[in-house]
Amino acid sequence: MANRDGFGVKWAGLYWLGLALAVGVALMPATSAYAQEEEVAAAEEEVKPWSNEAEASYVKTSGNSSATTIALSNRFAYNLTYSEFLFDVNFMRNSTTTTDRSNVGGELVETERTDTSAERAEVALAYRQNILDDMFWYARGNWYRNRPAGISSRISGGGGIGYRFVETPDTLFVGELGLAATDESLIGGGGGTFIDIRGALEGRFKITETTNFDMLVDASDDLQNTSNFRVKFDAAVTVAMSNTLALRVGYLLDYRNQPVIQTISGDEGVPPVFYERSKTDSMFLVSLVLKF
Repeated sequence: MANRDGFGVKWAGLYWLGLALAVGVALMPATSAYAQEEEVAAAEEEVKPWSNEAEASYVKTSGNSSATTIALSNRFAYNLTYSEFLFDVNFMRNSTTTTDRSNVGGELVETERTDTSAERAEVALAYRQNILDDMFWYARGNWYRNRPAGISSRISGGGGIGYRFVETPDTLFVGELGLAATDESLIGGGGGTFIDIRGALEGRFKITETTNFDMLVDASDDLQNTSNFRVKFDAAVTVAMSNTLALRVGYLLDYRNQPVIQTISGDEGVPPVFYERSKTDSMFLVSLVLKF
C-alpha cells in the first residue's frame, strides 16, 4: 500500500511539473511579443529631436584646361513639441584656370590666370513657434553673397506668420508671409537699405519608399521700389541608397528683376560705359547627401 502511495505521489508530481512546463511554453510567445512591443515603444520614445543633412559635390578637370567646381550645403533642424529651429548653409564656387602664351624675344612665355566664374554663398536661420494646430509665427535671418551677379553682401532679418497646409509623414506643404529689413552692398559700391515683403512656399513629397521630391519658392519685393523683386526657386529629387546615404539631383534658380548695373571706366577723357548683369543665375547639381 505504501508502494502504491509512493507511486501515485511520484506520478502526480510529474503531472504537475509537465503542466507547469506546458503553460510556460504557451505563454512564452506572448511574453516575447510583449517584450518586443516594449522595445519598439522605447525606441520610438528615444527618437532624437534633431536631424542633419550634409550635401557635397566636387568636380575637377585638368590637362589643357583646368576647372574646379565645389558645392557644399548643410541643413540642420531641431524640433520641439510646439516649435522648431532651422539652420541652412549653402556654398558654391567654380574657378577656371587658363594659360596665356606669348612670344617674348623668340621664347615661349606662359602665364596662368585663375578666374572665378561663379560664386554663391547663403546662410539662413529661422525659428517657428506654433500659434494654433497648423498656424505659426516665425523669425528669420539671412545672409547672401553672389559676386558674379554684383552682390557683395545682402543681410535681411524679419518675421511673419505661416501655415502648414498639409503635414503628414509623406507630404509637407508650408507657406509663409512676412516683412524683412534688408541691407544690400554691391560690387564696386552702391546698395542701400529697404523693407521687403516676403512670401515663401515649401514642399516635400514622398514619391516612393526611397524617393523624395523637395521644392522651395522664396520671393521678396522692395516696398519702396516694386521693380526690385527677387525670386529663389530650389527643387530636387533625392533617392536613398541606405539609411544614411542618398543621391540628390537638384536645380537652383536665382532671379532678380532689376539686375545690378556695373560701371566700366575708360581712359582719361573717355566716358564710362554701363553693363547690365543677367537677371538669372541657375545651377544644376548632382550630389551625395549624408544624413545623421
